[in-house]
Amino acid sequence: MSVTAYRPFMSVSVEEDGTGKAIRALGFAPTPQTERRLADFRLVFRPRDDGFQLYAQYNLEAGDVRLAPVTGRTPFHFGIWLAESDFLARYHPDLDPASGPCLYLANLDPDGSVRASGPLSRGATVETADAARIVARRLNAFADMTAAPKPTSIKVTDRYDPARTVATAAINAVTGSTTAAVAIDLSDDAAAGYTLAPQPGNDPKTALFADDDLAGRGAFGALELVAAPFPGADPAAGRKYTATFRKRS
Repeated sequence: MSVTAYRPFMSVSVEEDGTGKAIRALGFAPTPQTERRLADFRLVFRPRDDGFQLYAQYNLEAGDVRLAPVTGRTPFHFGIWLAESDFLARYHPDLDPASGPCLYLANLDPDGSVRASGPLSRGATVETADAARIVARRLNAFADMTAAPKPTSIKVTDRYDPARTVATAAINAVTGSTTAAVAIDLSDDAAAGYTLAPQPGNDPKTALFADDDLAGRGAFGALELVAAPFPGADPAAGRKYTATFRKRS
């Protein structure tokens, strides 16, 4: 019988800006697809009241060998759920349909490179720039036909590679209508983070997080935690990531 050891691999914690105080208002849960992927890589998910921990498994009898190591860029998706309904009354950011009603956190730099540790937000703290819509891979986008210039199409680009166009769709609006619905299909693309914008004009832009498991479930947010091999040994305490929120005055 082999002897298995469990060691920290990656962790997520939620804290208050300035004080470092643990925030226990958010819960995280892996999507069904991520649960399967965690099992494939012999990773164990353990929730904490201020986040969660992923543990990797090692075979001690085989020379302390890591079981099913991550050898390439591998995304794991988690839903974020509110455990305290007044959270946004106490902490930033302001979320609304225009900016995106949900949060999209990730351990990725703006160019898509994986952070070895640090913030899960675009900046040091979670702000409106981290707002997004959580959508299915087949979705309807809505165009404002009163905008100037009047949009004629919708374009979706990779959030981390704006030069990569993922989908475009023409707008066929009824004469005199103020809004138009446009069907978008992202099902053949492997990414999760996108930017949607009307053409011409390219504004307002909307950040999207595409995940069929999370869409329509009323999640407060989504977390994309990407594992990737880094030079050298992993830290003994695992790679640590933090979502830091500013308290309202």
